[in-house]
Amino acid sequence: MSSGTRIPWMGVGYAKTMIPLYCASKPIVATAVLGLVSAGEVDLDDTLDRFGLARLLPNASDTTIRGVLSHSTPLPDVEALIARMVAPRRRAELLSFPLNDASPTNPLYSVFVGWWMLAEVLSHVSGLSYGHAVRALVLDPYGISPDELWMQPGVSETFDSSRVVTQYQQFALGRALPLCSDSFGEIAHTYNPAFSAYGTTEALSRFYRGVLNDIGGANVVLEPEVAELVTQVFSKGIDRATAHPFAFSLGFRVQLNESMSPLLSPRSFGHPADGGAVLGFADPQSDVALAFAEPVMIHDFEAMRSRREARIASELDAVLV
Repeated sequence: MSSGTRIPWMGVGYAKTMIPLYCASKPIVATAVLGLVSAGEVDLDDTLDRFGLARLLPNASDTTIRGVLSHSTPLPDVEALIARMVAPRRRAELLSFPLNDASPTNPLYSVFVGWWMLAEVLSHVSGLSYGHAVRALVLDPYGISPDELWMQPGVSETFDSSRVVTQYQQFALGRALPLCSDSFGEIAHTYNPAFSAYGTTEALSRFYRGVLNDIGGANVVLEPEVAELVTQVFSKGIDRATAHPFAFSLGFRVQLNESMSPLLSPRSFGHPADGGAVLGFADPQSDVALAFAEPVMIHDFEAMRSRREARIASELDAVLV
């Protein structure tokens, strides 16, 4: 690997083209919540009933912001594809599903319910839709324009289907998974903070650069001590949603040297989506922020890991010029 001048951030593959970011956008929502923590408006140990969510979540009084962000608190066990197909006016019914038994040593990746609740917290505190709240709290301060990242298309940003690469999403389970745009309107975006964003890889990498800068003291969105939390382990174990070992901080996967590439440091943090087809990450040790995407989904974990390790090595070499 070369050494010398570092490129501040880099998006590779769809750098200027809008693609569905799916779960790779979860850290952006999480950072908006952490921004409220920095501002003293939210505490990590606040329970969700403080934000009026007892009307939705049966165990709101036992569920903390920290627990949701770290995938370590019991939540209704709702599968993402089911959530994607149910209109928002019916989604409250999903919260009657039995609770899972997630804990800090037994994490269960929240594919939908947790981030729905975080969006409600953002709206409750800010008085805005979650898309507008995320834009005001994170995207605008980090210099990411509405032309390159949409958190809540049709609400906080204008949806333009001509700018989205729809063939990006390939096949799984023997059939095509619907894009958010395939069911745009009531179903797709009102309460899908877990996976309804669109953006370019360049915008995603700029987000990670913003978080890195805040860790270093920039204090744009996060105070340094709050920013540092995204590098720390809050839960770790076999994530039963994927059946593989992962460590989570607050809205990010961490210790990516163990789960993504040995070239990354134990303080690295990031988040993939769609079996690794999209990945954004940053590493304070090498001071790099990267995002890449490719039109492929590989649901074999070891095959995806090998492909990802090779891709990370290649992109790190390109960044460290």
